[in-house]
Amino acid sequence: RIEEGFPVGILEDETGEVWVCVFRNNAPASHLELANKYVADLVGKKATAQGLKYKAKGVNVLRMSVISEY
Repeated sequence: RIEEGFPVGILEDETGEVWVCVFRNNAPASHLELANKYVADLVGKKATAQGLKYKAKGVNVLRMSVISEY
C-alpha cells in the first residue's frame, strides 16, 4: 500500500523493532518526507540502512541517508 501513501517501515532483525522511514534532501529548502519512493524496490527484501534514529513515545523513526539491498 505504498502507492496509497502508507509509510514504509523497516523491521530490525536484532531487536524486532519497526522503524518508520523518512527522508530529507540536503538542499536548504527541503522538507521531511516519507521515504516510500526511495525504498519501494526493496520491499520484502533484506536491506541495510543508515541515518539518524529518533525514538519518542513508542514510535521509531529513521531519517535515512543511505539504503541498499543486503
